[in-house]
Amino acid sequence: MFKVGITGGIGSGKSTVCKVFEILGVSVYYADYEAKSLINTSQDIKAAIVDLFGEEAYLNGLYNVPFVKKKVLEHRPILESLNQIVHPVVANHFISWMKRHYSEPYILKEAAIMERGRGLDKIIFVNASEEIRIHRILERDPERSLEEIKGIMGNQKSANAFLEMSDYCIENETELLIPQVIALHEELTAISS
Repeated sequence: MFKVGITGGIGSGKSTVCKVFEILGVSVYYADYEAKSLINTSQDIKAAIVDLFGEEAYLNGLYNVPFVKKKVLEHRPILESLNQIVHPVVANHFISWMKRHYSEPYILKEAAIMERGRGLDKIIFVNASEEIRIHRILERDPERSLEEIKGIMGNQKSANAFLEMSDYCIENETELLIPQVIALHEELTAISS
């Protein structure tokens, strides 16, 4: 199976680009969404997170995001421990998901965190300026502060780092989005067939 990653910084429009691919008939695995779901449903993840952070990591059976976020911000190295709990379970979930889509020419895996050479054949970077991204995030998540958004952006790869690891770049700012996705879909379909 031909596997294509799609990544970019917060607010770049990865989900919007993925929706266009879905309209074209491409199956998309939303890794960040699935990770959030598995954090609440996987007993293995829950037990390991409670071991790492204590009982307060879950409130009424649901992941206590503010509590965990505070702990991670207070002690940055703990984020790596959290990732080591969640990422392997998400990776196995992705493998199971792929088995249901084996007959398709290619699939997309959408994730904010992505590395070259992790079983993906190609990587697409969705790009937009910091100003546009901040504007989009404030519109969709008005409860987030500018300081929080800039903090998240500061912990993500730079546009240059994303470009270096990617095979394709979709400009999601002033360029028309749909023609870019259609052209890329045609190319990916051709090389994956």
